[in-house]
Amino acid sequence: MKTSLIIIPVIIAIVTIIVISITSFNESEVTEIEDVINKELETNDELTLEIEEKLNEIENIA
Repeated sequence: MKTSLIIIPVIIAIVTIIVISITSFNESEVTEIEDVINKELETNDELTLEIEEKLNEIENIA
């Protein structure tokens, strides 16, 4: 009986540590993905501006 009183809290602690580890890992992965997406969006915006400028130049020539 005494061992079960010791084992149950230990199991709960181990499960808690595992859950916290998985959660923090996922948060860091999400942050990395968000950073990549933001960089891609910035690049996309820059390219869109360049395309608009080129289109304006073409319209001015025509």
